[in-house]
Amino acid sequence: MSVVLKERALHFLNQMEILESQGGDNAYALVENNEENRYLLTEAGIPIETALKYGDDKTFCIIALACGEGFANWYDGTKLSYNAKPHFKVCLHKKCAHTLERRDDHWTLDGVEIDQEHAISELVEAVQDLGYWCQVAKDVLPTDDFDMVQEAYEHNED
Repeated sequence: MSVVLKERALHFLNQMEILESQGGDNAYALVENNEENRYLLTEAGIPIETALKYGDDKTFCIIALACGEGFANWYDGTKLSYNAKPHFKVCLHKKCAHTLERRDDHWTLDGVEIDQEHAISELVEAVQDLGYWCQVAKDVLPTDDFDMVQEAYEHNED
Protein backbone atom coordinates (compact mmCIF):
# COMPACT_ATOMS: atom_id res chain seq x y z
CA MET A 1 0.00 0.00 0.00
CA SER A 2 1.37 3.39 -0.93
CA VAL A 3 2.23 6.06 1.62
CA VAL A 4 -0.25 8.42 -0.07
CA LEU A 5 -3.14 5.96 0.43
CA LYS A 6 -2.17 5.41 4.08
CA GLU A 7 -1.96 9.15 4.73
CA ARG A 8 -5.33 9.76 3.06
CA ALA A 9 -7.03 7.01 5.09
CA LEU A 10 -5.48 8.24 8.34
CA HIS A 11 -6.48 11.83 7.58
CA PHE A 12 -10.15 10.85 7.42
CA LEU A 13 -10.08 8.23 10.20
CA ASN A 14 -8.52 10.77 12.58
CA GLN A 15 -11.45 13.15 11.95
CA MET A 16 -13.94 10.70 13.49
CA GLU A 17 -15.24 11.44 16.97
CA ILE A 18 -14.28 8.74 19.47
CA LEU A 19 -17.21 7.53 21.59
CA GLU A 20 -15.24 5.28 23.91
CA SER A 21 -11.61 4.19 24.09
CA GLN A 22 -9.11 2.24 26.15
CA GLY A 23 -5.33 2.00 25.96
CA GLY A 24 -2.93 -0.79 26.82
CA ASP A 25 -2.68 -4.31 25.45
CA ASN A 26 -6.41 -4.42 24.59
CA ALA A 27 -6.66 -0.93 23.13
CA TYR A 28 -9.76 0.13 21.25
CA ALA A 29 -11.33 3.35 19.99
CA LEU A 30 -15.00 3.05 19.05
CA VAL A 31 -16.70 5.44 16.67
CA GLU A 32 -20.36 5.58 15.76
CA ASN A 33 -21.48 3.85 12.58
CA ASN A 34 -23.40 6.88 11.32
CA GLU A 35 -23.83 8.79 8.08
CA GLU A 36 -20.99 11.24 8.79
CA ASN A 37 -18.46 8.48 9.54
CA ARG A 38 -19.59 6.42 6.54
CA TYR A 39 -18.95 9.54 4.42
CA LEU A 40 -15.45 9.85 5.93
CA LEU A 41 -14.83 6.16 5.17
CA THR A 42 -15.85 6.75 1.55
CA GLU A 43 -13.51 9.75 1.32
CA ALA A 44 -10.74 7.60 2.81
CA GLY A 45 -11.35 4.91 0.18
CA ILE A 46 -12.46 2.34 2.78
CA PRO A 47 -15.62 0.33 1.97
CA ILE A 48 -18.21 0.19 4.78
CA GLU A 49 -18.05 -3.61 4.55
CA THR A 50 -14.40 -3.42 5.57
CA ALA A 51 -15.24 -1.23 8.58
CA LEU A 52 -17.97 -3.65 9.63
CA LYS A 53 -15.35 -6.40 9.98
CA TYR A 54 -14.21 -4.36 13.01
CA GLY A 55 -17.60 -3.61 14.55
CA ASP A 56 -21.34 -3.81 13.95
CA ASP A 57 -24.28 -1.70 12.81
CA LYS A 58 -23.80 0.69 15.80
CA THR A 59 -20.04 1.16 16.23
CA PHE A 60 -16.68 0.06 14.86
CA CYS A 61 -13.13 0.23 16.19
CA ILE A 62 -10.87 2.54 14.22
CA ILE A 63 -7.71 1.13 15.85
CA ALA A 64 -8.56 -2.41 14.73
CA LEU A 65 -9.64 -1.13 11.30
CA ALA A 66 -6.55 1.01 10.71
CA CYS A 67 -4.05 -1.53 12.03
CA GLY A 68 -5.84 -4.56 10.57
CA GLU A 69 -5.97 -3.05 7.11
CA GLY A 70 -2.39 -1.72 7.22
CA PHE A 71 -3.16 2.01 7.42
CA ALA A 72 -1.64 2.50 10.89
CA ASN A 73 0.62 0.82 13.41
CA TRP A 74 0.33 3.33 16.25
CA TYR A 75 -2.39 5.06 18.27
CA ASP A 76 -1.23 7.64 20.80
CA GLY A 77 -4.58 8.01 22.54
CA THR A 78 -5.77 10.78 20.24
CA LYS A 79 -4.47 10.02 16.76
CA LEU A 80 -3.69 7.06 14.47
CA SER A 81 -0.38 7.09 12.62
CA TYR A 82 1.97 4.89 10.66
CA ASN A 83 5.59 4.84 11.79
CA ALA A 84 7.90 2.79 9.60
CA LYS A 85 10.48 2.40 12.35
CA PRO A 86 9.77 4.24 15.58
CA HIS A 87 12.57 6.18 17.23
CA PHE A 88 14.27 4.07 19.89
CA LYS A 89 16.39 5.37 22.76
CA VAL A 90 17.43 3.50 25.90
CA CYS A 91 19.86 4.07 28.74
CA LEU A 92 21.89 0.87 29.15
CA HIS A 93 23.30 1.68 32.62
CA LYS A 94 26.68 0.23 31.69
CA LYS A 95 30.19 1.60 32.38
CA CYS A 96 31.35 1.70 28.76
CA ALA A 97 28.01 2.19 27.04
CA HIS A 98 25.34 4.55 28.23
CA THR A 99 22.83 5.49 25.53
CA LEU A 100 21.73 3.30 22.63
CA GLU A 101 19.61 5.01 20.00
CA ARG A 102 17.97 4.16 16.66
CA ARG A 103 16.69 6.69 14.15
CA ASP A 104 15.41 5.17 10.93
CA ASP A 105 18.05 2.53 10.08
CA HIS A 106 20.93 4.18 11.96
CA TRP A 107 22.05 2.95 15.38
CA THR A 108 24.30 4.97 17.68
CA LEU A 109 25.95 4.12 20.98
CA ASP A 110 26.88 7.23 22.96
CA GLY A 111 26.67 9.21 19.71
CA VAL A 112 28.93 6.88 17.69
CA GLU A 113 27.30 5.03 14.79
CA ILE A 114 27.26 1.22 15.12
CA ASP A 115 25.71 -1.62 13.12
CA GLN A 116 22.52 -3.43 14.12
CA GLU A 117 24.35 -6.58 15.26
CA HIS A 118 26.46 -4.53 17.68
CA ALA A 119 23.31 -2.75 18.95
CA ILE A 120 21.58 -6.07 19.62
CA SER A 121 24.60 -7.46 21.46
CA GLU A 122 24.70 -4.33 23.66
CA LEU A 123 21.01 -4.78 24.48
CA VAL A 124 21.45 -8.46 25.28
CA GLU A 125 24.39 -7.71 27.56
CA ALA A 126 22.46 -4.95 29.36
CA VAL A 127 19.51 -7.29 29.95
CA GLN A 128 21.84 -9.99 31.28
CA ASP A 129 23.46 -7.44 33.64
CA LEU A 130 20.05 -6.32 34.84
CA GLY A 131 19.05 -9.91 35.58
CA TYR A 132 22.26 -10.42 37.54
CA TRP A 133 21.75 -7.30 39.67
CA CYS A 134 18.10 -8.19 40.32
CA GLN A 135 19.23 -11.58 41.61
CA VAL A 136 21.93 -9.94 43.77
CA ALA A 137 19.32 -7.59 45.28
CA LYS A 138 17.03 -10.52 46.01
CA ASP A 139 19.90 -12.47 47.61
CA VAL A 140 21.22 -9.66 49.85
CA LEU A 141 18.06 -7.82 50.90
CA PRO A 142 15.72 -9.14 53.57
CA THR A 143 12.52 -10.44 51.96
CA ASP A 144 10.40 -7.53 53.26
CA ASP A 145 12.84 -4.96 51.86
CA PHE A 146 13.05 -6.71 48.49
CA ASP A 147 9.23 -6.91 48.34
CA MET A 148 9.08 -3.18 49.09
CA VAL A 149 11.52 -2.48 46.23
CA GLN A 150 9.38 -4.61 43.91
CA GLU A 151 6.21 -2.74 44.96
CA ALA A 152 7.89 0.64 44.40
CA TYR A 153 9.09 -0.50 40.96
CA GLU A 154 5.61 -1.71 39.98
CA HIS A 155 4.08 1.56 41.23
CA ASN A 156 6.63 3.57 39.21
CA GLU A 157 5.67 1.71 35.98
CA ASP A 158 2.03 2.84 36.27
